[in-house]
Amino acid sequence: MRFVPIMIAAAAPLLLSVPAEAQRGTPYRALGTEPGWTLTIDSRQMRYDGDYGETKVTVRTPRAQAIRGGRRYAARAMTVEITNRECSDGMSDRRYADTVRVTVRGRTVNGCGGEVWELPELTGQRWRIQQIGNVFRPQRPSQAAMQFSPDRLTATPGCNSHNGGYRIARGRLVVGPLIATRKACPAPLMRRDAEFAAILRQPLKVTAPREGTVVLTAPDGRQIVLRR
Repeated sequence: MRFVPIMIAAAAPLLLSVPAEAQRGTPYRALGTEPGWTLTIDSRQMRYDGDYGETKVTVRTPRAQAIRGGRRYAARAMTVEITNRECSDGMSDRRYADTVRVTVRGRTVNGCGGEVWELPELTGQRWRIQQIGNVFRPQRPSQAAMQFSPDRLTATPGCNSHNGGYRIARGRLVVGPLIATRKACPAPLMRRDAEFAAILRQPLKVTAPREGTVVLTAPDGRQIVLRR
């Protein structure tokens, strides 16, 4: 009987490519405070500028190794761990998509990186509902309104009143189950209520395209436009 040798490869750690931002030509950026530092990762280099500019290290970007909830870039002079966990820089209202840890020459600093979320202040004021979806516009916008407390919202989009909890998660407005009154109204107003509730069942991107206006955009493209 003839035996054929079989080569068994040793298990290798899962490797990832460089960040999608770098692949598109936009470097990945991170920063930290106390002491101040910045980090840039692109397809060629990782550049660290620490201690308010006194420490500078540049290395070739290694391939990323998967870790729990993120990825690690390990080079001889620098290691970077990026975790997909929301982060605050502690100095402003900005929130970042990632928590970042950098180790340079045996010293570790912590900070934030990735997409930046600057959400407009929603609480403490009454918002008029200017638009619901891509079709309906309230005929009497002064009576179509929405208000936010620190953890709950109330709204009257057309006919019935809606209220429920909400939270901000990864730069999105996530609304909990809504409770609505059950008044009977003309069909156009009932459709407006249904459209409003359907939009709020999705995670909503919050933007402020101009002063006094907030736009809530669902993944399917439908919007709720609010005016202070």
